[in-house]
Amino acid sequence: MSRSKQVTWFWEWVRSLDQEKRARLLQFVTGTCRVPVGGFSELMDSNGRRQPFCIKGVRTVNIIFLN
Repeated sequence: MSRSKQVTWFWEWVRSLDQEKRARLLQFVTGTCRVPVGGFSELMDSNGRRQPFCIKGVRTVNIIFLN
């Protein structure tokens, strides 16, 4: 599978973050600062229903400020 430069850059950037900033990014993306014990497939929505996390595509780019 070929990755775009942007996807490669994103994961390099995530790896460069300290644990606190990774938790803040996770909170921003999923609504929780911790990965469930069972992994991302066990994420729940605000009503308690299972809502697995999935990235299907990105159409726009948003700037995330973690400071």
